[in-house]
Amino acid sequence: MLAGRLALENARKNPQIKAAIAQYGYNDTRLQEGEDKLDAAEQWQQQQKDLYVHKAELSRQLALDEQELVTQYTNHLTIARFAFRDDEAWQNTLQLNGARIKVRAGKLQQIRTFYRRLTPPAINTLKKFGAVTEEVTQAQAMADALVDVLSNRQNKVAEAQQATQFRNQTLEAWDIWFDKFSRVAEVALADQPQLLEALSVEVRS
Repeated sequence: MLAGRLALENARKNPQIKAAIAQYGYNDTRLQEGEDKLDAAEQWQQQQKDLYVHKAELSRQLALDEQELVTQYTNHLTIARFAFRDDEAWQNTLQLNGARIKVRAGKLQQIRTFYRRLTPPAINTLKKFGAVTEEVTQAQAMADALVDVLSNRQNKVAEAQQATQFRNQTLEAWDIWFDKFSRVAEVALADQPQLLEALSVEVRS
């Protein structure tokens, strides 16, 4: 794309090139058409890159915070199972029994459900068996935040995939335009190969 940008700039600024290609229909309007296609390709290229960078940042944040949350949750779950070992209602409310979900989205939802259902009376019960109120409150906030981060990350993945599709489409449109431009320039400047170099055009054998 940088070579294409330089080619368009030279096609406009060099009087010899400009006059030669104009005879084949590549006037200012036609060159602007090419620049518009190149602009679109560059914009989607940058947007796609930015989205994947943001997605990577969210992934790193998610991995670090998830590890901390799971450690807290495992501790609180163990305490809750013991504290409510004889209380079937709380066992069901807090989903204390059964296997833990392994898939990240389901796991975070299960953890958030646990903390959202921990009412002040339930937390007071856990305190009697070693739970620290501040840690429970922190874990509650973190569980909510991580589900939001995961949702945001999934949205960024979808947006990045769409941006990749648009980038590929705009790149293809630019490539087609520049290929036609190069063929015309090769003919228009056939007797001036040094000018073709300024357009990043290789003379075809």
